[in-house]
Amino acid sequence: SGCGKTRVRAPQTMATKENFGSVQEYVDFTGGTKAIQKVLIANNGAGAVKAIRSIRRWAYEMFGNERMISFVVMATPEDMRANAEYVHKPPP
Repeated sequence: SGCGKTRVRAPQTMATKENFGSVQEYVDFTGGTKAIQKVLIANNGAGAVKAIRSIRRWAYEMFGNERMISFVVMATPEDMRANAEYVHKPPP
């Protein structure tokens, strides 16, 4: 269906973090065409935090580095004043 959602194909072979040194290597292995390096999080609250944590956990399992995918988040002034968890800057 053309709902604007991107379909992601599961890899044919179980991959481990020892297999891939980069996102591009993973994409090539799974038959993809474009490596995603950055994800826009345009939601706030628990959903945003859960999405970021899930992607970071996956990146750590695949690449041994949870920061292989970076995030851009949209935040309201209220989110900033409340020091919302999903808006925090990552450690250097």
